[in-house]
Amino acid sequence: MNLEAYHDFMVYFQTHKIFETQNITPQSYGSRLFCYLDNKYNKVIKEINEVVDKSIYVELKEILSHNKLMTIKDGERFYTVVLDEEFGRGGSKIAYKLNDKEAILLPNVNPCDPTRRYGGDWKYVVASEMAAAKAISGCGLLTPHLREIAVVFSKFPEIKLHVYLCQSFENLAKTQHIYICACKVDGAATWKFDKDFVFDSRIACETRFEVWDAMMESLTKDLALVNVYSIPLGGDSSCLAIIKKPEALYPQLRYFGFDFGGYTTKTPDFIIDEERIARSFRVILGSFLCNEFRAGVLDHSQTFLNTIIERYTPAVIAHIEQINSDSLPQLA
Repeated sequence: MNLEAYHDFMVYFQTHKIFETQNITPQSYGSRLFCYLDNKYNKVIKEINEVVDKSIYVELKEILSHNKLMTIKDGERFYTVVLDEEFGRGGSKIAYKLNDKEAILLPNVNPCDPTRRYGGDWKYVVASEMAAAKAISGCGLLTPHLREIAVVFSKFPEIKLHVYLCQSFENLAKTQHIYICACKVDGAATWKFDKDFVFDSRIACETRFEVWDAMMESLTKDLALVNVYSIPLGGDSSCLAIIKKPEALYPQLRYFGFDFGGYTTKTPDFIIDEERIARSFRVILGSFLCNEFRAGVLDHSQTFLNTIIERYTPAVIAHIEQINSDSLPQLA
């Protein structure tokens, strides 16, 4: 276990510190996560405190709505693009194809009020996503590579809107054979419902446990980390990755962390909570099983999901106990 990665993760989830230092109550921001970073991220914290001129959101809406040229500052390089292929959108973000390898994540501007919600907290969204991806990747879990860039506006050249690039799910599939199932962002999933299946029938799904045993080996380790680090579970950030390499006899199932802007957090600990372990199975595997059952609704696969939980919870607990035995530092 990488102790530096562990420390970054623990600091990231101590969100109460950012609330205390800025006299902000968590409730006032709903589920929006404000990351707290240690000294080496002080530069980011200072940038977060800058207030972005809300007029740029009006300009951003104009650019996106009419397929106008957008100017990107990537390090010291400037270039222009037209964003005309939308991958998908959620409550706070919208994803466009930037190139064959990356998507660009921008604030999902409200058409009625372009400045609503993002005049003050978009900086927090970007910073928290970058920090979460770094920490989760450092702990050995799958998450796409993120990179921060800026959008520059001709009408407001002195103002830069910080956004970020994300390795596209299409590129993950093409280059690493990693397919994302049941992603929150509509249309972004690369493991397609009613098209992609591991098993050739519902009966095979329910009976071929040699396949399940092979597929679940990596996922039980991932879910141990999810529970040890108290990674919140929900549609915003908990996806299933299916690694299907041509040379492999069976695919691998992995946790895939993505879209962390909606996190609410708990203090990490090593307590074995079987109810939470069961919930992590349900969140990660629910839609996948629904698809394998050709069911259309989750209810039809619920009984078998309970069988999966009963069969593989002991493996998750064993992995948690192994992580705990490494004597990692505890939070105060």
